[in-house]
Amino acid sequence: MFNNNLTTILILAIAIASTALLVGNRFDATWAGGSGYEAHATALADVKEYRRGQTISTGDEQWLFVRFGEADFWMYEDTQVKLIDGRKDQLKINVIQGRVIVEGPITIEVRELDLVIDGIASFVHYSWLNEIEVVSIEGEARLIREDRTEGISGQALKTTTLAPYVDETITFDPALSEAADFYQWALR
Repeated sequence: MFNNNLTTILILAIAIASTALLVGNRFDATWAGGSGYEAHATALADVKEYRRGQTISTGDEQWLFVRFGEADFWMYEDTQVKLIDGRKDQLKINVIQGRVIVEGPITIEVRELDLVIDGIASFVHYSWLNEIEVVSIEGEARLIREDRTEGISGQALKTTTLAPYVDETITFDPALSEAADFYQWALR
């Protein structure tokens, strides 16, 4: 009888400790190995508020301006963006598909790469293609892949989103783009 009670108590203690660590990890508690809980910024698009984990979408012929923490982004028609991280100095979005212009300190995530922006950049990704187009218009930009990190400030390139990565330098003239009106609206 004594061994069964001791075993039960030991199993309950391990379960409670494991649950506490999982909850602490979820909220980034320092006692669970995290850096401490920070509130996540919400995104405001028109009058609608979006929270971390939510997807913001535009329809046909619809453009949208979004304020997310200390960053702004403009979404072209048929674009979907998911809010990944809203902590200060760690803003991150996932561009599921479409065209966005971003301004501010923000990271764009697509498949196996991240684009870290501290300035203004244009980003185009269509979900059925294994490539993106990135234009660093102003400020700093870094492309982070599983095998390397490279500065791309002031560059325009087309690159694949999965290894093996293939880069191609492109020319960028917003006035000649199929989305020229969008660029004029967003970059004014």
